[in-house]
Amino acid sequence: MTTSSSLVTYPKCGTTWLKAMAFAIMSHSHCGFADHPLLTQHPQQLVPSIEILDPGSDFADIEKLPSPRLMATHLPLSLLPSAMTSFGCRVVYLC
Repeated sequence: MTTSSSLVTYPKCGTTWLKAMAFAIMSHSHCGFADHPLLTQHPQQLVPSIEILDPGSDFADIEKLPSPRLMATHLPLSLLPSAMTSFGCRVVYLC
């Protein structure tokens, strides 16, 4: 989880903008400008929200995502899964 980052925001305060910026920063070394995923996909598609995981799934499913992981949530820090905060996941909090 140490290569994971979580974007924590209030609704309607720049979540999509933050997702786009964080994704661009984290993918700059393996994505060229001409074929960058942000040119063809919306940031909401590229950065999953942990609130909309499949029913019945748990946080362990997120560990199946390719590293470095980037995910987003509107949950307050106190309600984040303990796996996110106890294993060194970086948290970017925008308020």
